[in-house]
Amino acid sequence: MVRKVSSQLAEQFIRKTKENQLSGFIFSRVLVKDATFYGLNKQEARNFDKRIRSKKTFDKKYDLINNFLKEKTGRYLSNPEGFINSINEKINNAGILSLSDNPLQSLMWSHYADSHSGIAVGISGTVVIHTRKLHITYFPIFLKLT
Repeated sequence: MVRKVSSQLAEQFIRKTKENQLSGFIFSRVLVKDATFYGLNKQEARNFDKRIRSKKTFDKKYDLINNFLKEKTGRYLSNPEGFINSINEKINNAGILSLSDNPLQSLMWSHYADSHSGIAVGISGTVVIHTRKLHITYFPIFLKLT
């Protein structure tokens, strides 16, 4: 079943993405230690490094760097929250088309037709939707996996 991204998984993804963004920023700073950095001379860059270290929380460091990039480049870091919202929006707008060669297949109706509340459409002739056929076998009992 297609579901929205859980809030716990979304939070983990957002945090990890932000950590990676900051790591990339800090690493790029290390690479250009003796050169100008976003138009800052050496002393200004050292002062900015101190400002980053002075922030006590991850979120405050992230906000400082994100605002710095906006000021210097006109762009913020990519928005991981927006990415999760985009996925959830796509899931909300998705549908599932389930086909069977047996219109009386009770399990198909219960699993894919919203507990027997869907509709049936009859199609005669040969219909090719994919280049490969996916066949689903329903078992009358549940298998216990150990």
